[in-house]
Amino acid sequence: MLNVNLLIVDESYDSNNTIENTINYIFRLDNDIHFIYGVFPPDKDEIINLYEYLRSCLPQNTCSQQVQHLVFSIKSYSAEHVDLLLQFSNQVAILVSALYPTCFALHNDTDNPHTHFIISTTSHHLDTSPLIGSVFKDFLRQIYSLASNMDINLMGVK
Repeated sequence: MLNVNLLIVDESYDSNNTIENTINYIFRLDNDIHFIYGVFPPDKDEIINLYEYLRSCLPQNTCSQQVQHLVFSIKSYSAEHVDLLLQFSNQVAILVSALYPTCFALHNDTDNPHTHFIISTTSHHLDTSPLIGSVFKDFLRQIYSLASNMDINLMGVK
């Protein structure tokens, strides 16, 4: 069983450049291990544009918090564990991206490989509530269930 820490970055993410800054941050490494769900072809600038476009076109789906920022981290640096982290991250992205555009990137520049997720709080489906509060908590429950099914011990950290 692989132990994976989950950090929910607790920031307001409501400033003018939030979307661009957070996505640029997670894609800053030159390792090409980043994934984009919601636009084709997958492109960093296009996903930034999509997040911003959805906020302007679907105001009923928005809130002041523009993104959710999650980090999944492991302590082991074995290739097998990093591969499992990437498989798990991909499954999380598939789950969330059905309603909310999502991107994530692997950061392997530390002793603790980790994936950063930037998820739009604005859905691309009409009349879908923002990804905050109980909607966000429901997705977290699904993520914990997914982890359990993949033999991953997901541990929340603050």
